[in-house]
Amino acid sequence: MESLYQYLHRIGLLEQETSPEELAQAKREYRKTYQRAYQKIYRDANIRKDIYFTPTEHKQLSKIAQKYHLSVPGLCKQLTFAYLKTQFVLPDDQQVRGLELYLRGVTNNHNQLIRYIHQKKDLKISDIENLNERVNAMETKVSQALRSPINLQEYLENEIQQKPETLSLLQYLLETHSKQ
Repeated sequence: MESLYQYLHRIGLLEQETSPEELAQAKREYRKTYQRAYQKIYRDANIRKDIYFTPTEHKQLSKIAQKYHLSVPGLCKQLTFAYLKTQFVLPDDQQVRGLELYLRGVTNNHNQLIRYIHQKKDLKISDIENLNERVNAMETKVSQALRSPINLQEYLENEIQQKPETLSLLQYLLETHSKQ
């Protein structure tokens, strides 16, 4: 898009004496042309959808938007994508892989023990105790893996790296709660 100076030069107003009214009129025309071109580029780059709310719904959304210093459309957009990208805080991948390997090992040992019992047609107390020990160990391992808390600092650093807007939200929350 051309600048105002380029526009005025193109229509020849810079080369001649012009009255303030003519210059103001030319500026208004330039502004209209500029706005049309800008809106065309914006419409080509973005998709607009209308959502209708009842007055009560709009009032609720407005209160929440004010609380987070957002516009209602901005809030709706952020809430929509937050809902779609819902993530749960689970054990990290390395911990889950270790747990999966451990469970496979216990399952294999369990199957071998059952096969041994069927082949020998003999069930000893030690076999049952061995099986009980393995099941209890498996339960303990799974419980520890799922109940051990995630390091908050590491979790927040990962979230900020993946979603930079998390940092501004955290800063806002800290400012809000430090005032209370």
